[in-house]
Amino acid sequence: MQLTTPVTIKPSSTPINNDSQLIFIGSCFAQNIGEKCIYFGFPTLINPMGILFNPVSIARIFERVRDERWYQSTDVETPFCYEVHSQMNHEDETQLLENLNHQLKQLKKQLSNTSHLFVTLGTAWVYKHKESKKIVANCHKQPQYIFEKLLLSMQEINQALDTIEQVAKTHNPNVKIIYTVSPVRHTRDGMVENTRSKSRLHEGVLEHVSNDVSYFPAYEIVLDELRDYRFFKSDMIHLNEVGIEYVWSRFRESVIDTKLDQQMSIVEKFRRLEAHKPQNKLKHEEMVKEMKDKVISLYPKVQLK
Repeated sequence: MQLTTPVTIKPSSTPINNDSQLIFIGSCFAQNIGEKCIYFGFPTLINPMGILFNPVSIARIFERVRDERWYQSTDVETPFCYEVHSQMNHEDETQLLENLNHQLKQLKKQLSNTSHLFVTLGTAWVYKHKESKKIVANCHKQPQYIFEKLLLSMQEINQALDTIEQVAKTHNPNVKIIYTVSPVRHTRDGMVENTRSKSRLHEGVLEHVSNDVSYFPAYEIVLDELRDYRFFKSDMIHLNEVGIEYVWSRFRESVIDTKLDQQMSIVEKFRRLEAHKPQNKLKHEEMVKEMKDKVISLYPKVQLK
């Protein structure tokens, strides 16, 4: 008996393996899947500038990397920067700039080594700062009247994706780019408006699919295979752990080399031991170290932080 509407996913022609280095950038969905990759020991960089929702803001970060245009005092309004997420905020301007530039340089360095770049787009709705006339990544709880809300045009979305791809391929011509559209609905925009936004993102992404650029249907998996609120948190918008785990399983079967199944199983056993709350802490620490050494001896390229 078929109880879901399965989404067919073509296996990646260049799956993640032990030589892969990964970057996840974009919405909170990129965060969720990226953390799973870290859990299983893959070298992974997740949202160095914090969560970014719209393609223009992501492209601006890539432009800074391309031009080596480091942040200066004129780019920030202590304690925040309109180009990045609030998690980067700092009360001290010098420290704020130092943090921003450190993360930007980290992204630049990782782009040269990365094998797979995952970009998750959350919304085509953006806020433009009226005075600077620039689209912001985050409003940082500033007064609404200083912004203008706009829906990105298809041309703007395509230009942003072009920039992301050009910068990534300049740093590493062999990089594989995988787009996803976040399944998290932006209900504050309105349900109809959210659908309109996601539709534009889908259209832009699918126009860019090629030999080196692919699309992972996270959005479709959630809407068609997880068509039940038991997979969502109490806000009925964000996936709960069960939902995330299911999407991860589909991601794993289509994007990660199946030859790593045994390795990932052993790493997961280590993670469970590591997370165990023991009565004898000293004995537990010894067991964790012993198993960690064993995993590393078997799989030297696994990163167990």
